[in-house]
Amino acid sequence: FRLVLCFYPMLLLLRLFKSFAAPPRLPVVTDTVKFAYQDLLRFGLVSVAVIACLCLNAVLLFGRDVEAFGKFASLFAQLFSDAFRRLGLGSHGYLMLLMKLWFTV
Repeated sequence: FRLVLCFYPMLLLLRLFKSFAAPPRLPVVTDTVKFAYQDLLRFGLVSVAVIACLCLNAVLLFGRDVEAFGKFASLFAQLFSDAFRRLGLGSHGYLMLLMKLWFTV
């Protein structure tokens, strides 16, 4: 049931992209995303794999000694939010809320 709930927001996002093509200036955004989707997907996949590997190493090495490194899921969310914060995206409260909601589902 959770898996089905996970796909519904993606379906809504695709419908939004379809509606963005109607005004004259917004197709520039959707065309850019269409053109770069493979690169964005590969970047996301590599980023998640690197962060997951670092989290697994941290849990295995320091999980018993440091409480913050005890659980893989919480450490993954913390590392991901730290990465966004270092990019300058951490000052927006709604972005942090969306990331926390995404990783708790």
